[in-house]
Amino acid sequence: GAPGDCKVFFSNVPFDVTVDQLMALFQQVGQVVELDLFRKDNGQSRGMGRVVFADPGAAQAAILDLRDLDVGGRPIWVSEDSKGPSKAPGRADRGGFGAVKAMSSRDR
Repeated sequence: GAPGDCKVFFSNVPFDVTVDQLMALFQQVGQVVELDLFRKDNGQSRGMGRVVFADPGAAQAAILDLRDLDVGGRPIWVSEDSKGPSKAPGRADRGGFGAVKAMSSRDR
């Protein structure tokens, strides 16, 4: 598969959860090549990021097994990284950012 198939996007992670904790979580489903936790200008976690797995199967396992898993008291959201080629029709045109806004507004 294309490299995009190995990437997943995650969000709704509490700000005090560390990169090490996330790495341990995602490594349960497969080999992690790269984990990028998005941060604000002041260095605080934005509670979202991207994981690149060594193979597409691990990325699919992360989406299936880790979505809605309780991480630090909140259900983590895991989905295909929308920047990669999207196989799901009708989802690509919405882009990743609208989905993220919807998630955070639901949190309040």
